Amino acid sequence: MKSSITLINILICLQASAQTTNHGIDSHWYQTPKAAATITGSVSLTNYVKGSVANSMVVKSNGTVIIFYRQSGQNKWIQSTDDGNTWTSPGTLPAPIANGLSSITADIDQNDNIYAAWKSGNFSLGFSKFNGTSWSTTYTINTQTQTSSDTISFSQITTDRQGRIHLMWQQGNHQNYSMGIKATCWYARSIDGGNTFSTPVLLSQGNNYHAAFPVADFGGTAHDTLMIAWRENVNGGNHPNNWNWDVKARITYDAGATWGSVFTLEGSTNPTDDDQWDPNIIVDKNGVIHAFYHIYHNNTIPDYNANIMYEYSLNGGNSWSTPVQLSTTNIRSHLIKTAYDYTNNAVWCTWKDEMDFGSIPNNPQADLKAVYIVNTGTPVISTQEFLCDHSNEETALHNFKVGNDGIMRATYNISKMAGNGDTIFYTQRTTLNITTGLLNQSFDAHNIVVFPNPTTDYILIDLKNIDKVESINLYNIQGVLIANYGQSVEKIYLPAKGIYMIEVTNKEKKFYKKVIRE
Repeated sequence: MKSSITLINILICLQASAQTTNHGIDSHWYQTPKAAATITGSVSLTNYVKGSVANSMVVKSNGTVIIFYRQSGQNKWIQSTDDGNTWTSPGTLPAPIANGLSSITADIDQNDNIYAAWKSGNFSLGFSKFNGTSWSTTYTINTQTQTSSDTISFSQITTDRQGRIHLMWQQGNHQNYSMGIKATCWYARSIDGGNTFSTPVLLSQGNNYHAAFPVADFGGTAHDTLMIAWRENVNGGNHPNNWNWDVKARITYDAGATWGSVFTLEGSTNPTDDDQWDPNIIVDKNGVIHAFYHIYHNNTIPDYNANIMYEYSLNGGNSWSTPVQLSTTNIRSHLIKTAYDYTNNAVWCTWKDEMDFGSIPNNPQADLKAVYIVNTGTPVISTQEFLCDHSNEETALHNFKVGNDGIMRATYNISKMAGNGDTIFYTQRTTLNITTGLLNQSFDAHNIVVFPNPTTDYILIDLKNIDKVESINLYNIQGVLIANYGQSVEKIYLPAKGIYMIEVTNKEKKFYKKVIRE
């Protein structure tokens, strides 16, 4: 959301810090990301694929991954039932969804209903629900103000564990520093499964200053205390270098029926201070509010030392912890995305890390980095993990989701032209098991061949890709050992419906494969 980087800016960065060329991929992630969708021919403004700024990936209860993406001006969707190794279309998107004016934002509930929203007109959002068989008729949410400077520019959807659908969006261009109408942030909800939506509510402080990118994820909570945050300019300057962006927020204690006053989560008091940008909010199963944002330091413009920050509230936003820096100092880290692991109560924060910043004009050479946090009163923060390593290329439009199996997934494209790319990439991580430590090992699912998967009773297993097998174990998703098969087995019965993990060990390492009984 910062503007493109010039050659002069790159030279400044090269003088400021030493750079590396390759950092590798953390061993818990696929060592070679999968290609989910591609185009033929060169990337152009009319021939491309790209992801979404808002959440655009969902994971069904059986582990099926569905990605929504944009291809040459139309919305598409693809799915994988085998951990990203193969991808197929779930079906044809209805014309109002496929031909929307923006990419899709999507979420999924515990019954595998998928909810999607998109810009259907300059002053309206489209909404539809997929029940596993068909899409509902498009519902239209009209905006409250309609001027030439007030068109919809961003939207995000999330559904909580009470079945309530929450939609937030931005109207207006926050990068237009001269227009009289400032960008604003809005909210509406549905409590009847998307049949109707409430009258839109203005979240931000009106037309005095720009506000942008309202983001929150309520998918892991059944609580009524919720919070949405966004970034808001607080001095009204007419030039971006003179602006002062703060993180603003509102809290609701009745699941979005009414909202409290706007407050400053993080900010500074004059335009020479730091900018707090683009927050992400997660409310977890225990009601803990997790807040992530990044800081640009205005004492150096452009800032190549942006930082990722984290803080939390244990009491519904009445008080907040001291912010903690998650990213590495002296490396620009920004453009946060988050995901929640309900099974392990772990909150993921991911961002673009530019430690490989090189000498290519307009290319920050950014890869994706992540940490996960378990916080039941005192946060335990993991070490940083690189999800990918694309050398001198820049990742863009990344998205993340954790399914009921505890597996963290990621999708992104490489920016070839103004964020557009030629491939949608997919990768995933080993299952976390915070209690037992199960599966915090190398995740080489392709070495274990099983079929059918999903199954209704048993699977056949082929281990010819693993040398000198020493043990074969079957675990349930809670990490409990179900059976040990010694060094050899051809058929494994799954005792009940659910998600299981096969562990195969040889002298070098452990291999894992997720299997599902429906």
